[in-house]
Amino acid sequence: MLNIRPANPKDIINIQRCNQLCLPENYLAHYWVLCLVSSPHASFLAEDASGRVVGYVLASVEPIDDDHSHLLVGHINSLAVIRPYRRLGIAKRLMDISKESMTSVHHIQYIQLNVRVSNRAALALYRDVLGYTIHCVEHKYCEHVPVSSVKLRKCRRLGCELPVDRLYWFALW
Repeated sequence: MLNIRPANPKDIINIQRCNQLCLPENYLAHYWVLCLVSSPHASFLAEDASGRVVGYVLASVEPIDDDHSHLLVGHINSLAVIRPYRRLGIAKRLMDISKESMTSVHHIQYIQLNVRVSNRAALALYRDVLGYTIHCVEHKYCEHVPVSSVKLRKCRRLGCELPVDRLYWFALW
């Protein structure tokens, strides 16, 4: 039996263990705390019957940019499910719950995330299962990761309050 619940700062060590088992990018504890404290409704974890964290979604809500500080965007910062629990729908459930929670608390314009272009399984999940669309390819996403990543977005509704030049990148929810 799996339990999915909101993540909180007490869970950071267990979430970090899951992160280290699953992903090459490992965030420092202060980043986890920042996300969990600033957007407590956005991040969730899945735990097995013994209470071990087997998956999580770390998300946050922030202003789109300085020019549109009244418009909010959801960010999926990290999503992971340990290998024995993959292909059971846990990642989809975590993403769906995070989206529902973010959109029920805030009027966000879209949710975005980055994924390595080489991560075909994740691209298929985001694009084919969850309905995200590719916004752009970033050839150097961050300093210490020299590989390309794809930025995907999912728009809340057509006609959202973004500048018109940004609308064509999005799909409907």
